[in-house]
Amino acid sequence: MRRPLIAALSAIFFLAAYFAVQQLRTRSASQYCAHNLRSLGLALANYESTNKCYPSPSIDGVSWRIRIMPFVMSSPLHVEYKYDELWNSPANLSLHKRPLRRKDGGKFVFGVPDAFHCRWSSIDESEASYLMFVGSNAFGDPVGHRKIKEITDGTKNTIVAGESISVNIYWLEPRDMDVLNMSFKIIDPKAMSISSRHAKGPAVLFADSSVYRISPSTPD
Repeated sequence: MRRPLIAALSAIFFLAAYFAVQQLRTRSASQYCAHNLRSLGLALANYESTNKCYPSPSIDGVSWRIRIMPFVMSSPLHVEYKYDELWNSPANLSLHKRPLRRKDGGKFVFGVPDAFHCRWSSIDESEASYLMFVGSNAFGDPVGHRKIKEITDGTKNTIVAGESISVNIYWLEPRDMDVLNMSFKIIDPKAMSISSRHAKGPAVLFADSSVYRISPSTPD
């Protein structure tokens, strides 16, 4: 009788440990993603402080993601980007893959900054996991640079960007969430929407750098 009892107890302990590890992984993934968005929020705030405006999401065919690079990480990615070429030129597409020169003279492959990509949402590191909301009345001005005085609802009430797995967007591609054409249903499988694979729902970034998660059951 003791062997079956010991086997049963071992199975119970194994299952308990397994679910504990899974919960820890889920929590870590959620925290990692929120940290990325906060990093973007701080980078945007520092960009605004330096330039007295926020970066345009796609003016001149250049994504805001490359424009805030100096405020995200110290690397030559921003300097090596070919602004006189299309975002998908061979030189720009290989930007995060080829060895770039460091300050000490050595070369290093920097990769896509973690702040732009959630490894739990997409396997491909070159895909952007966080998209800016773009529109005449949204945070991202499609034809210019939004000034902080234009944010009349206040930074703590204005959504800047959100997680999205609804479309595949290359991290340098000047394309984000167009508020006129996107779906406002959380995790809409049929259209561009705020979405993620996190159990507690996708995260959104506000202009004051705060991050909140939206429940998948939130009505549209």
